[in-house]
Amino acid sequence: MKAYMNQIKAAEYCGYSVDTFRRHLRSYPLPKYGPKRNRFKAIDLDAWMEDPHKFKVITMRPRAEKMLSLAEQKAAVFGYGKTG
Repeated sequence: MKAYMNQIKAAEYCGYSVDTFRRHLRSYPLPKYGPKRNRFKAIDLDAWMEDPHKFKVITMRPRAEKMLSLAEQKAAVFGYGKTG
């Protein structure tokens, strides 16, 4: 086996179709090598197949700010409703 594999060979090495392998790469971004970052090492693929959760990336979306009512927006912008 070569030291570095392209996506097709890496998918074959892992026993997946290329489409399934690409889908897994979205959830489990493996280290990529080469000038175009399109090669994979067998050792990384072995580690991923043994415990894929080591490579799992959890993305958290920022929480949305509270929506202000129209009255609250006017008060914030124009100072309506403020006393003093």
